Amino acid sequence: MKVTVNKNVCIGNGMCIGIVSEAFKFGEDGKSQAYNPDPKLADLIREAEENCPVGAIIIEEDD
Repeated sequence: MKVTVNKNVCIGNGMCIGIVSEAFKFGEDGKSQAYNPDPKLADLIREAEENCPVGAIIIEEDD
């Protein structure tokens, strides 16, 4: 699983961090960034993706 945050879309509201702070944090630019795509957190990461108000989270599944 590869997780990224589109910085051109992210508005930095922190919804993803509130859902799974073990996988997202604020970067120096005040926007979210993914840092731990642990497969154990996959369900929470998908929940964060679904709840991102601007659709900035991108998940690429492993083949």
